[in-house]
Amino acid sequence: MRRRYLHPPSYYPYRRPIPPFAANYYPFYIRDFPPANPELFMKSAKQMKILLKDAELLMGKISESREFAAKIMDMAQQSKSVEVGKILQGSGIKSTPVIKFNPDGLSLIFHSKEANELDCCNLQVVLRWG
Repeated sequence: MRRRYLHPPSYYPYRRPIPPFAANYYPFYIRDFPPANPELFMKSAKQMKILLKDAELLMGKISESREFAAKIMDMAQQSKSVEVGKILQGSGIKSTPVIKFNPDGLSLIFHSKEANELDCCNLQVVLRWG
């Protein structure tokens, strides 16, 4: 009995069997990684603790003092960034944050103070007021 095709036999392509591995197979070599040295990682964590304390002190002052928060907002809305910096430094923080503001809110970027180190860590705090 002949096989009946829906289309002529030339429509059905010949499928080759798949070889057990690819023709361009190269063996995988396991790379050796250098041993982990956590010194910089630990220094970064210590510096971050200092930045977090400053941010916590500042957030506590902003959240508890309506007058302090209003003063920051007023100076920022008048684009007086130097005055905003003085107000923030007056709150008792040890590090000086980079201050950016727009009509929607305030952005503070705290950097580590280590002068002889790389920029190991920074903390960005974004607060919204509008």
